[in-house]
Amino acid sequence: MLLLIFMGGLVTGFRAGMAVPDWPGTFGYNMVLYPLRKMTGGIFYEHSHRLLGLIAGLTTLALAILLTIRRRPLGAVFLIWTVAAGVAAQGIMGGLRVTENRPDLAVIHGFFAHLVLAGMVGVAVLLSRRRQMLQGQTTCNKTDCLLSSLLVLGILLQTLLGTLVRQMDIALLVHITVAMFVILLAVVVGVRLWGLYPHIRVFARGGVALITIVVVQLFLGGISLAVRTPPAVESPSAEQLQSQAALQPAMHALITTLHQTTAAVLLGLATLLAVWCWRLVSISVAKEEAIDPETAMAGRDA
Repeated sequence: MLLLIFMGGLVTGFRAGMAVPDWPGTFGYNMVLYPLRKMTGGIFYEHSHRLLGLIAGLTTLALAILLTIRRRPLGAVFLIWTVAAGVAAQGIMGGLRVTENRPDLAVIHGFFAHLVLAGMVGVAVLLSRRRQMLQGQTTCNKTDCLLSSLLVLGILLQTLLGTLVRQMDIALLVHITVAMFVILLAVVVGVRLWGLYPHIRVFARGGVALITIVVVQLFLGGISLAVRTPPAVESPSAEQLQSQAALQPAMHALITTLHQTTAAVLLGLATLLAVWCWRLVSISVAKEEAIDPETAMAGRDA
């Protein structure tokens, strides 16, 4: 999924979204049968993105079916089917963005990809073994749960604003302003998880990783301001994008795409930490109720 987001970022960075004007086929070919020798210029990036999307959709569907057959936890099964539906919706939005030539759909398409990634991270946490969680302290302060959840929401808002900047060249000042809030919150969450839960590996390492990635993202964001590509409405035509000359400079496209991809990594890590926090809280409550069910029932009635 992260590779798909990266390739989609290159499509945006090179302004190659309209390199293939038809969908679900590719210049009249079946998508998977399009000749490799014709994948030149912007067609290479756009068609590669489509093929990766097809692979992501099929693997997500296969995983959803497998988890359902094996009767995995209901929450994980529900979430993976939601993610599978999201991947399908992503494909349709991507296709309509091309056939209707609508930059607004490109914004939704780009933002929604990050939501799907966060959903996949949630599935991974729900499917993880509990043994490691039952060693030492197995609870998490609800304050940290709320802060990590707020961080996830802040990154999603920042991602939406960043998508507006990349696709339509609007909301740049708002994007920069919200970035300051997200950076501060990420540092707070990272320091708290690292310092308060050194014996819980996922928090100790996750806190350090969170701070590190925020620093990298801040650096990439500064460079991206200087090498921003034109808005999507200025994309070359499909005919023009068949040649490499019509593409945006490679370094510009790569830097802005790395900035976008790092945001996806940051969202995935924040989601992982938030879901772990809430999961530890739920397990701690379940253990307390199992030890003293009468007291727990009395507490609920009160």
